[in-house]
Amino acid sequence: MQQLEWQGIALRASHVRKLSREIWELRPEYDGIEYCFYFGIVGSVVVYVHAVVKKQQKANRNDIDLAERRFEEWKAVQREQHERP
Repeated sequence: MQQLEWQGIALRASHVRKLSREIWELRPEYDGIEYCFYFGIVGSVVVYVHAVVKKQQKANRNDIDLAERRFEEWKAVQREQHERP
């Protein structure tokens, strides 16, 4: 995650890739275990919305759908907070 902070989405494709219009995946490995963090980006803010232990190379559609829903929910909350007087 530090590499994402330092390099942004310019990380190598083996570490980060875009999965849908707004969802990206970060795939770090630690102690021989590969993880998958799903996130969205708003301006310069990275919003982590889901994480799993990676068991297969291909991204799971259910995980992507869940990440998309959570990111939309987060954006809705942000809009509500900014609309309040």
